[in-house]
Amino acid sequence: MEAKRLLQHSRLPAKAVADRLGFADASDFNKFFRRRAGTTPAAFRAQARGRRAASPPSGDAP
Repeated sequence: MEAKRLLQHSRLPAKAVADRLGFADASDFNKFFRRRAGTTPAAFRAQARGRRAASPPSGDAP
């Protein structure tokens, strides 16, 4: 819950959230968050703030 709160209500980068929550590595935090929340920290933050997360290009030209 604290990770979600920080991602939604602060401007801290995910690495800083990971540090604040005691994760030794940001990738460990990302894996943990994804397992628990079903999405990445960046996608959660974007959704919580009413924006779409940036998605990689599909490779299809219009």
